[in-house]
Amino acid sequence: MPIKLLDCTLRDGVYVNQWTFGYDNIKQIVSNLVASHIDFIELGFLKPCEYDKNKTLFNKAEDFNQFIHKKSKTIFLGMITYGQYKSDDIPDYQPGMVDGWRIIFKPNEYKEALEYCKKIKDKGYKIFINPMHVYNYTDKQLLEIIDKVNEIVPYGLSIVDTMGILRDKQLLHVFDLFNYNLSPEIGICFHSHNNLQLSFSNAQALIETNSKRELIIDSSIRGMGRGAGNLCSELMITYLNDNYCKNYNLIPILKIVDEQINKIFAISPWGYNLPYYLAASLQVHPNYASFLTDKASISVESINEILSSIPDNKKSNFDEKLIQEQYIKYQENEVDDSKVLEKLKSDIADKKILVIAPGKTITTEYEKINDYIKQNNPFIININFRPQDFMVNNVFIGNARRFSEQTNLKDVIVTSNIKTNKVLQLNYGSYLNNSEMADNSALMLLKVLVKIGIKEVLFAGLDGFSNDKNNYFSSEMINNAKLGEEFDKRNDIMSAILKKLSRQINIKFITTSLYEK
Repeated sequence: MPIKLLDCTLRDGVYVNQWTFGYDNIKQIVSNLVASHIDFIELGFLKPCEYDKNKTLFNKAEDFNQFIHKKSKTIFLGMITYGQYKSDDIPDYQPGMVDGWRIIFKPNEYKEALEYCKKIKDKGYKIFINPMHVYNYTDKQLLEIIDKVNEIVPYGLSIVDTMGILRDKQLLHVFDLFNYNLSPEIGICFHSHNNLQLSFSNAQALIETNSKRELIIDSSIRGMGRGAGNLCSELMITYLNDNYCKNYNLIPILKIVDEQINKIFAISPWGYNLPYYLAASLQVHPNYASFLTDKASISVESINEILSSIPDNKKSNFDEKLIQEQYIKYQENEVDDSKVLEKLKSDIADKKILVIAPGKTITTEYEKINDYIKQNNPFIININFRPQDFMVNNVFIGNARRFSEQTNLKDVIVTSNIKTNKVLQLNYGSYLNNSEMADNSALMLLKVLVKIGIKEVLFAGLDGFSNDKNNYFSSEMINNAKLGEEFDKRNDIMSAILKKLSRQINIKFITTSLYEK
């Protein structure tokens, strides 16, 4: 069996770093991939966008040319999502341009997409046809695709395991369907995701079929890719060198790991984890699992239940509005909290109110907080944790995971999304805000205080979100939220809602906070 490797680090890896490798790093990665004798290099996406040389997102076919090594035997490719780039805007092939295009499309688009593929092939390019979510097609539909593909005669037809859910028997069934019905000159490609840790073994299963047809295996360096990541290029290189007399050079790949990929991994890690396993086992898009994990507020059992509730027709394509609605619906548990509100109002009486959140400033600015407490004897409410250094009047918890960590339930008040009869409960749905952080505990507590007529509140430890791993006063408080831009987005949302709430309650800060302005 002719076996070849296609490295898609610069294309599929971009979901980790928002496309941004840096121009010099892109050049180095390409040079080292060429030196490794990898057969195909996928340089990035062709999309209608503003071109940035530091990203592997290209506006014109000619933008790829600067990264192509004209004298190498490597085949250079780009990817196009059907419907996002007009075929008329792609020039006829000329030497020095990308050699071919991989074209992806959804199951409901395959008839029109195949016509598009033919138009691109007629311009002189090698074409790779990539039907996404291959497991969502019936055998009849796949045979229809194969009949049309035989007319087009592309370089390859791909088995795309978009959500990483194929077991070996399912994979081999699709492979046999392709292998027995495709014209012999058309290769079969395999693109997998590693949600079930099966990418490597599935690739081996295909190789061991010993078909005479060309087999092209997709991989990325260190498995770089969204969520659980992809098949590792370095693993495939070693496996093929050791077992199939291949002559790939591993050292340049390891240089890329050491000089470029490890730095990205340190900031935005990828790889197997339980939520992504659940997404694959329930056959839902991994972004659903990512969304729920980033909430950092519910247990894995709850994530499993919410993912199970996603309708069949919504599983394959991520719908953020839907998963937000499913999350809120799951959390809602209506309770009458009027007596709890009366008690809280009575307990506070005319005291000043200090709310302590778990930011690191409660340790770095401890003296400032302690002096304020000594001078003002405030009513103290802690958010989602019980401190050792301060006596508190109440612990307010709106996060089910934080509640499960509590060993002392004295003076705890929770929102009703937390299923318990051991402590006082406030009605969860009454204190949500209209944002992606609808049930942020600090914002919910503020709405509670507004409801009972409080006019002023002071915060300590509400520092703001940061990708600093020491952002919390304790490492045990670190959540699973995405790094980088996700934290900036959360800070913007918090700032906007705090500004809105400040019209109803005077909000002050004892410790340093991003929200002071």
